[in-house]
Amino acid sequence: MGYEIEEFLPPIKGMCSLCGMEFLGFVYTGGVFYQSRNDAEKLEAMRVKSTEHADRVVKLVSQV
Repeated sequence: MGYEIEEFLPPIKGMCSLCGMEFLGFVYTGGVFYQSRNDAEKLEAMRVKSTEHADRVVKLVSQV
């Protein structure tokens, strides 16, 4: 699409501020599609990406 994830953050940061929340960052993982679940190779790649994503979420939350 030609957009960087950071370009979508200002309204999210603004909403955090309105709700009294502190924006701590984001964790983004692309290329994980539910429709790939019927292809064993793609499913394994999705599991690997999902595990890596979860690890990054835990790391971010642990810093709080």
